Amino acid sequence: MQQRVGQPRHTTLFCIFLRLGAFSFGGGIAMAEVLKFELVHRRKWMSEDAFYDDFTLATLVPGAIIVNMACIQGWRYGRFFGALSAVVGTVLPPFAIILVVAIYAVSFFEYPLIQGFLQGGALAVGALLVYTISIFAHRKIRSWRGGLLFAGATLVLMGTAIHPLVVLFTLAGLFLVPLGRTGVHGDSP
Repeated sequence: MQQRVGQPRHTTLFCIFLRLGAFSFGGGIAMAEVLKFELVHRRKWMSEDAFYDDFTLATLVPGAIIVNMACIQGWRYGRFFGALSAVVGTVLPPFAIILVVAIYAVSFFEYPLIQGFLQGGALAVGALLVYTISIFAHRKIRSWRGGLLFAGATLVLMGTAIHPLVVLFTLAGLFLVPLGRTGVHGDSP
């Protein structure tokens, strides 16, 4: 297959997502800002709005968010083999790390030094999640109606045992209902 101008090579996609998989911690949402820095700011492959649109799609479909995002970006820049390169690059480091931890490190989890490290890591991941959610909400809430729906969904998720998918589909359905003379998203026509 001939490579288009400006299209990254499969090895480039593999290496980028290998690094992201190896040095980003906390799951897909926590990794969002690291991935955004790489794709939007460093590589300039896409705009922030396009990144958040892709991230929304990666969050909505089943599977690990970062793997979904790797698949979307890999497909965009290299079709099947680009997606394969990005996904393999993403999952290879965590797989190897989990394998090593399962074989060798589980017996050390009772030591205070290791427990302290894990507790500090959990706090850092929590901070990354709050930061990423605040950035995402700031970029995607474009109306008072969106803000109310976001706040309501957050309260429901935090205060009840309702399954998150019920909240997701309810919120998506409510957001599709037009409000008076305004457009679908509550913005003026």
